[in-house]
Amino acid sequence: MISRINLATLTVAVALRLTSCISVDSGASKNQILSEMRAVRLIGAINTAQSMEFARSGRYAKTLRELSVNADRAPGYKFDLQLTGDGYAIHASPTRYAVTGRRNFYSDQTTVIRQNFGPQPATHASHELRR
Repeated sequence: MISRINLATLTVAVALRLTSCISVDSGASKNQILSEMRAVRLIGAINTAQSMEFARSGRYAKTLRELSVNADRAPGYKFDLQLTGDGYAIHASPTRYAVTGRRNFYSDQTTVIRQNFGPQPATHASHELRR
């Protein structure tokens, strides 16, 4: 059984790694950059929690609440978690495009985070966020 302490440690490790992969867009404001960094960190935490849930129960969680993930940790972004035929998909989009962020993000059970610069949602075919 995986304890909450192990989940917290793993989440911090993933967050530190993901923070290093955010490329800074010289045209973005400080608030946009911070919002985007928080969104990417939260997606990493969701991926980690989903992996742990699958290892524990053999299925992915249907909701963020089921994972004990608080989307308020990434203000400025809206998160949508959906189950798919072979896993799950996470979409993160700015609550106010060009104000709270200029990128949309996507991830799934592969744990690869993808991004789209622009108001359109990111998908499994969007550019990979490089680490």
